[in-house]
Amino acid sequence: MRRLVAFAVLAVAFAPGSAHAKGPAVRAKATLTPRTVLFGDTVTAEVDAVVDPKRVDPARLRLTGDFAPYDPSGPVQRSVQGGYVRLTLRLRCWTTACLADPKRQRLVFPPATLVYGSGSLRVRWPSLERYSRLDPVDLARGDPRAVAPWRGDETATPPVSYTIDPGLLEGLLLGAAVVLLAAAALLGLRLVPQRRFSFRRRSQLAPLERALLVLEAAWARSAADQRKALELLAAELDVQGQPPLAGQARELAWSQTAPEPGAARILAASVRDVIGARANGRRA
Repeated sequence: MRRLVAFAVLAVAFAPGSAHAKGPAVRAKATLTPRTVLFGDTVTAEVDAVVDPKRVDPARLRLTGDFAPYDPSGPVQRSVQGGYVRLTLRLRCWTTACLADPKRQRLVFPPATLVYGSGSLRVRWPSLERYSRLDPVDLARGDPRAVAPWRGDETATPPVSYTIDPGLLEGLLLGAAVVLLAAAALLGLRLVPQRRFSFRRRSQLAPLERALLVLEAAWARSAADQRKALELLAAELDVQGQPPLAGQARELAWSQTAPEPGAARILAASVRDVIGARANGRRA
């Protein structure tokens, strides 16, 4: 109905040959709904404007204003139909500034400004009547020592529920941590170079055993390394009291040709017999 009235005003105001054809380019009226509010209520602010399409573009209308202590809950909504424009803004307030005393309070917003192109128009808002949600009679009869009726009862809250028991979850997490630590330790041991362990084992061998291992490893290298290994074995055989075997080792070490592999294997077998007969090569 209100929109029909606006169209009627538009038709009269901007009709050809009308006495008002040279009147204002924009006419507007502001409304607030509802006019009587309680704390937390949403107030709808609307501006209905009738414009002369020949002088003002309806899509260029802008509404600005101060609605403190209320705040807009979103942007201005626009509805355009010909020369009729409706601008809608929803206002909300959840702060203590919007709390009302038991008595009625009257609130008037400052005038808003409707901007259109290079011109503007001031629009006045109707007043708001604010009331408290608390009944003064109930407050007067209430016991100030009792819990306020709008306060929650913490004893009435349901018990806390869990998808999984916290104690069980703690045990599972602790077990998973132990498993991960054990897996990390095993992986670390596998990544440690084996030479460290072989060095420890070799350091526990008797000197004659080490000399024999050096000789066996030398056959994969050059003839010079083989001669050095044979000389080392000969020196250790002298210390162990085995001059014949020491002489064989030196003979192989200083032969004109490369040390003979077959003779070296026979010498190594004889040294192993000595090691086995003399308490694994250790001196008494």
